[in-house]
Amino acid sequence: MAPLLADKSNVELAQNLLRDAIEQFPLVYAQTWQNLFRKKLGFAVDHEGDITLIERLLQAMHDSRVDFTSFFRNLGKLKVDAPYFIK
Repeated sequence: MAPLLADKSNVELAQNLLRDAIEQFPLVYAQTWQNLFRKKLGFAVDHEGDITLIERLLQAMHDSRVDFTSFFRNLGKLKVDAPYFIK
């Protein structure tokens, strides 16, 4: 992939660019994943326990064999003022 980033005279530069991108990927991926799930669940503000809650939800869904798409589609149909929500 290095030849796509620089000509033969700048192979070292290309390698450094690739190394930097690869090193940053885990953090960028984790932040993006967290933000997407917060939005998917309707979290308006980031809270310290969000990621733990998301991970526990996904584990419970997996353990119960809940269909991912159906769950989130139906989650959007819930009424916020329904009695089963904690006020």
